[in-house]
Amino acid sequence: MLGVDYFRRSIVTIAVTLLTIAMLNGHDISAQEINLEDRLFEQLQTATPEMSNQIEKQILDLWSDSGSPALNLLLQRGRSAMITKNYQAAVNDFTMLTELAPDFAEGWNARATAWYLMQKYELSVTDIAATLQLNGRHFGALNGLALIMEKYGENSAALKVYLDIQRLHPNRDGLAEAIGRLQRKLNVQSI
Repeated sequence: MLGVDYFRRSIVTIAVTLLTIAMLNGHDISAQEINLEDRLFEQLQTATPEMSNQIEKQILDLWSDSGSPALNLLLQRGRSAMITKNYQAAVNDFTMLTELAPDFAEGWNARATAWYLMQKYELSVTDIAATLQLNGRHFGALNGLALIMEKYGENSAALKVYLDIQRLHPNRDGLAEAIGRLQRKLNVQSI
């Protein structure tokens, strides 16, 4: 069993690496999807909080479409298992999904979420890394990483991740509160 200090150092190392490559990588999607996703991210920059929620839903819908009805069904089945707190069944579905479609970022992100809910944070961080390698703008995966960092007392690194999310999605629900909370903990002035 690895110690907490080792895990904390690992999280910080992974986070620095991920944040360096996050904006450089993306998964293979059509030019039309790229243009739509880019337009949606541009709209997030000036959207009201209400509009941001609608735009976020559109982005999440784009990310949740693997291009295969069978894979989409597997993703939905795993998500349904998570809702009923059958996390192991969710992990099993998401594992099958990542094996069948290793370039589908949302499969990795969904499994990272299931691992997080099972309090298996190291496994969650590993899947967050895979998600961000495929989709560097995945604000949900970044949020999960920040939550884990914060849980392990890596508040400065968590704040940096939250600020990166803010650059992508300024009005994301709960983001301003998380930034404010960490700034108070760290006695940092607002940016």
